Amino acid sequence: MFIQGRLCLYSVNYISQNAPGSGICYLCKFNAFHAESKKPLHRECGFIRMQPGTNRVAFIIAQNSGLVEIEEGELTGQQLNLQSQTLGRISFAKKPHVQQISRVFQL
Repeated sequence: MFIQGRLCLYSVNYISQNAPGSGICYLCKFNAFHAESKKPLHRECGFIRMQPGTNRVAFIIAQNSGLVEIEEGELTGQQLNLQSQTLGRISFAKKPHVQQISRVFQL
């Protein structure tokens, strides 16, 4: 994965949770770090939700940089494709500001 032109790696932790009435819900934590130096880049935490009876997936994520994102997509076979739907940030977030996010997970 590349962030601002830098190759980075993620460590990911998932914790299963059942949220009544909201379908399948998972708590997730992402830690990004530089692939070569192993220097921490940023952290993300949030929820992964599935729309009951479909292959539709939503990510609701907050980053320690002040970025909040909602991504939606579909799980097709062994691949999860997500695109940003909404991005929000704190008023004093460092530039350049993220304009769009897409993620592809191969399961």
